[in-house]
Amino acid sequence: MRMNKGIGSDKIVDLTPLLDVVLILLFALLLNISVEQETVEAEADELMEKIDKQEMELESLEGQVADRDLEIAELEDNINTLNDQNIELSDAVTTWFTSEDIRESERLTNEEVLKILDSDKMNQSLYQLDFIANQFFFIEIDFDERLYQEVRINGQSTGVQLNLDIRHDQTKLDKAYTELFDALEKVMSEKDGGYRFVLFTLTDNGYVYRFGYDLVWSVIKDIEGKYTDDVIYKLQYLNYE
Repeated sequence: MRMNKGIGSDKIVDLTPLLDVVLILLFALLLNISVEQETVEAEADELMEKIDKQEMELESLEGQVADRDLEIAELEDNINTLNDQNIELSDAVTTWFTSEDIRESERLTNEEVLKILDSDKMNQSLYQLDFIANQFFFIEIDFDERLYQEVRINGQSTGVQLNLDIRHDQTKLDKAYTELFDALEKVMSEKDGGYRFVLFTLTDNGYVYRFGYDLVWSVIKDIEGKYTDDVIYKLQYLNYE
């Protein structure tokens, strides 16, 4: 390429190297854009795979929740049916035993007893009771007043004593809470075959200190709050004899 700088003065300026540099820079820029685009596309694909996986997991969890809800509904139906049958049986027994013939009778024969007991219905009730019992993991908690209000789980000692000596000692109360919480979790985790439902029963035999009873009940409620995926029931049983 030539450029005229004036009359009678010709100089030649070769711009080829500059053009080569521009082309090289342009090529490098395009290459860099291409690499970045591939990286973005790869990250987008990976993100989509994660989203698809999470959606599949969510669908699976929703299916499990639906199955659990169905199991609960079936169990509640069985319980309601059993309650209805028990009411019918109780009414029949009451009516029968208050009748004049029975009140005047000194002894009851087998034939007379069978008049109020429908064997098929009794067998069905027993079958349903057995079915319900097999769905639950029963955890019974009580206090042994002979051993300084020691807490027992299913008849086994926990070593935790809730006597009056620790009533106002927050450090010991916190320690007792933690030990009981861990003990109940251990019992739940060691259940052979797992469980579908848990029923905690806390018994007060009339000799339990109020602060101790409230502490154990708070442990049960906190376990219920922690294991939200499990269906946990709790029952307070007063056994004042």
